[in-house]
Amino acid sequence: EYAGQRRARGLADRLQSEMAQRQHAEEELLRIEAVYRVAPSQILERLRLQLELMPIPCILEDQDCLVTYINPAAEHVFGYTLEAMAQRHLRETIFDKKDWPLVDSILARLRNGEVIAGTEASNIAKDGRNLTLEWYMTPLFDDHHDFIGTMSMARDITEFKRSEGALREREQRLPPALQDPGVKIKCQPPMVY
Repeated sequence: EYAGQRRARGLADRLQSEMAQRQHAEEELLRIEAVYRVAPSQILERLRLQLELMPIPCILEDQDCLVTYINPAAEHVFGYTLEAMAQRHLRETIFDKKDWPLVDSILARLRNGEVIAGTEASNIAKDGRNLTLEWYMTPLFDDHHDFIGTMSMARDITEFKRSEGALREREQRLPPALQDPGVKIKCQPPMVY
């Protein structure tokens, strides 16, 4: 009977804790409605719409780095649909195998709460195209500060990097006198008489 009383007390304590958490959640919903003058479901709908319409690839992953969501911009850049990427590890779809250790080290940093901003990475589209993206990754935590996943957004800088490389190549083909940064060339329009 003593063990039964302990179990009953444990159940009562858990029930009381759950009720307090539910009350806290309901109070938080009321606070959100008062502050934003909109129901939380409307806020979520607006956020969903923003993710769907933004021109920047966005990928959500769970705590194991399994893809849970990609927006249409990510589908366009990488060539994968949400259905094709869902529940697959991000590294297995858009990263070369040689870069997997880097991906794992970044995930470890995210789990420790570090925000990753402006990190360039080589990626691979579904059709095999090589891409260069600038990544911005944010760790996500629940109310108990437990890591629950990441939100990764990227800027496709592939064309910019190609143009930058072509410009450097052209600069290297200039005569040596024109390569010296101290040399100033003055261009004047032709004289018309």
